[in-house]
Amino acid sequence: MNMRAFWWIALAFTAMWIWFEWMKFSAPTPVTTDVAAMQMVQPADVPSANFGSLDSAPAVDASVPQVMSAVAQGQRLRVVTDTLDLVIDTMGGDIRDAKMLQHGMPRDRDTPFHLMSDQGPLNYYAQNGLAVAGNANLPAPTHRSVYQAEQTAYHMSGDTLRVPMRWMENGIEVTKTYVFTKGSYLIDVEYEVKNTSDQAWSGSLYSQFVRTAHDPYSSAMMYTYTGPVYFDGHSEDTKYN
Repeated sequence: MNMRAFWWIALAFTAMWIWFEWMKFSAPTPVTTDVAAMQMVQPADVPSANFGSLDSAPAVDASVPQVMSAVAQGQRLRVVTDTLDLVIDTMGGDIRDAKMLQHGMPRDRDTPFHLMSDQGPLNYYAQNGLAVAGNANLPAPTHRSVYQAEQTAYHMSGDTLRVPMRWMENGIEVTKTYVFTKGSYLIDVEYEVKNTSDQAWSGSLYSQFVRTAHDPYSSAMMYTYTGPVYFDGHSEDTKYN
């Protein structure tokens, strides 16, 4: 072996060593977590409504859901459209499981992409509800309230599909409806509030995600962004940490 070849090999090993050292230096510090406790997640606390001006609105609560031994469940509704295969739980009317039928898993393209779930190591699902002031006399359904549904299975047969659920307490009747459109992944949520009591009612909508840090496709050589991305159809994607 001539000296030129030797120096090229030495340079290659040096570059590789520098790369591995840089990856260890820039890698996030791992968090030690009880594996058994990671199986389920407790929903975040219900926020209180704020009816002041936007300027006087309090800062967003930065607390995260606490790990617990179980996720509360009610009756399960199966919803299938041309793009989505969903499970909605009457506990809060949450979308608890979501598969994208026209997109495959990274390592198995024949299996629909599993976007959301409340089972196993992957806990990632959407919650929303109505919040009232802390001293309010009349209630509102939160992500912990139990809705009633007319059926347990919905299949899209036209251009739109509506999935209504109802909740009633102390003269307040709320109908929460998911609206699906053919060919779209966008899901609209409608709230209809009927007040049959003799008191005034006011509330506000809140939405949140519940998730664990499980990432089955993480790589020791590359760290990617994990979190929601908002796209309005015009500007570039905006990430929210």
